[in-house]
Amino acid sequence: MIADVRRNDSGAALERSLGYSFTDPALLTLALTHGSTGRADYQRLEFLGDRVLGLVVASELYTRYPTASEGEMSSRLHVLASGATCAAIAQRLNLTDLIRFGAQARNDGGRYSDNIAADAIEALIGVLYLDKGIDAARAFITAHWGEMIDGQAAAPKHPKA
Repeated sequence: MIADVRRNDSGAALERSLGYSFTDPALLTLALTHGSTGRADYQRLEFLGDRVLGLVVASELYTRYPTASEGEMSSRLHVLASGATCAAIAQRLNLTDLIRFGAQARNDGGRYSDNIAADAIEALIGVLYLDKGIDAARAFITAHWGEMIDGQAAAPKHPKA
């Protein structure tokens, strides 16, 4: 069985920094477990969290930019839900410091991988959604993505456009 994140100071610190007390700490533990451990990992939660992130950001864009076209909103969404944006937020929260890795991934520098950081933040969003519902996920996303949503003066240009 995976150790409960709350049994150590880092899990409790994450709860304090997020302002949440998880109803199901096993979900938080799962969200912070990389596949290299050979145990159940965060991939399913990442899948769910990615969709929740997209829904919430799309909804915020629809509300905050009432005259934006579908194309403009799509361009904004693409940037806001990108791996690079997710990784930057995960790194700000020091989320990769809490991920459990197998020896090989740890030795290969998994803790410093932007891809893994992005996966972890999406898994965390999935946990928030399952544990506390869409309102908790929305509160987290708007707290961490909100300035970026508001800060986009114009829709970014797609590189191929």
